Amino acid sequence: MSHHELPEHDALDTIDEKVLKGELFFERHGKKIIIAVAAVVIVALGIFAYHRFVQVPKAEKATAQMFVAEDSFIAGTGQPRPQGSGCWCARLRSYRQELLRYRRSEPRSRL
Repeated sequence: MSHHELPEHDALDTIDEKVLKGELFFERHGKKIIIAVAAVVIVALGIFAYHRFVQVPKAEKATAQMFVAEDSFIAGTGQPRPQGSGCWCARLRSYRQELLRYRRSEPRSRL
């Protein structure tokens, strides 16, 4: 009988040793683990807050402005493209007009 009890005690001893090693590891590194988990949680909450309180309101505002611009374009009261001195569309249009005037003014040679 003592032969059968010995393996059971060995199994319990190995389990106790592993639990003790785990406790020792947590005692040594527990503070670092808690800080790392807290940092991950804070970053996740920051991403969630940015998405919820910054990105979503900006998207809603842009969508509302897009519908207003689209409705005014369909009604014919709006301008189809942005106008202004810094707009590349206006500059391209003026270059095209100058090119057309130049081509019209130069005499064509016939071969």
